[in-house]
Amino acid sequence: DFIDNDSSGITALSSDVDIRNCRFVRNRGVGIFASRGAPRIRNCLIAGSSGGTAVYFRESSPTISNCTLVGSGGPMSFGIYCRRDSHPTIYSSILWNYALEDGGATAVLIDGSTLSVAHCNFAGGPGAVYTDDDSKLLYKMGNFSADPLFLFADAWGMSSTSVQGLSYDI
Repeated sequence: DFIDNDSSGITALSSDVDIRNCRFVRNRGVGIFASRGAPRIRNCLIAGSSGGTAVYFRESSPTISNCTLVGSGGPMSFGIYCRRDSHPTIYSSILWNYALEDGGATAVLIDGSTLSVAHCNFAGGPGAVYTDDDSKLLYKMGNFSADPLFLFADAWGMSSTSVQGLSYDI
């Protein structure tokens, strides 16, 4: 587990690392940063990062499955940030609580990046994704946007009024 760190949870450079069954909670940097690799991220919770971004990919082609990415709800927070020809695939996951009204986004894609999303609870749907002219979102089948009704949101660094309901356990 990577909880309350003074920096990012994991930095993977030129690596095809397999990250499984981990919790990245209330870290001061990015939950996971990957550059020039194809990491596989499975069954992880990435929540409440004061760095504002759950996962940041540069020149990477990661796969994210069965994960929950939850923002701190603060301004300019992002679930997935991709740049420089990154091509992540995310499926069967939850992306939630990114302050869309305060300049945040569920995903940001720039510099020729493509995000493929399927069977996810994706806050705000495709309208919550920022893309530049060289990037695109592939919003495939089975996606929806509905409050996941989390319980114990305070433990993840969020106010209990912003996220409430059922728990997510790894």
